[in-house]
Amino acid sequence: MSHEGQVLFETLLAQGTIERPADTVPSTLEDAEYVQFEGSIYALTVKFIDQMLAEYTLRTTPVSASEVDDDTERVDFDALSTDAKAAFKDALTDGQHTVRGETLPPQLVGHRYVRYEGTTHHLEIALFEIPIRKLSVEKVST
Repeated sequence: MSHEGQVLFETLLAQGTIERPADTVPSTLEDAEYVQFEGSIYALTVKFIDQMLAEYTLRTTPVSASEVDDDTERVDFDALSTDAKAAFKDALTDGQHTVRGETLPPQLVGHRYVRYEGTTHHLEIALFEIPIRKLSVEKVST
């Protein structure tokens, strides 16, 4: 079992049942029906529950002024909140800004364009819904 799987299994033993985003459950646990750990055998159950975790990804693309209509709503970088500025700069520097389990700053969601240092940037926002899995464990023999 991977180190990540072992840490998650030990957490599961301590708590009995846990819920995790599907992409954080190692395949070694997801595929196992039984786990032998410290001389005991445990039955492992992994179920999908009717719940999703939202993950938003923000990307920015510089565009020429001629590509943006005069009627198109845009916002100047200086008018953004501190959180919105940080998210925008992260997307600009790293290629994207991602938040999981929360939303992007409202000013970025409410505008399609941001003007920054003389350049207009188109904002692209993607929403991914990640299924939640419920893991439970029960000791079946020693």
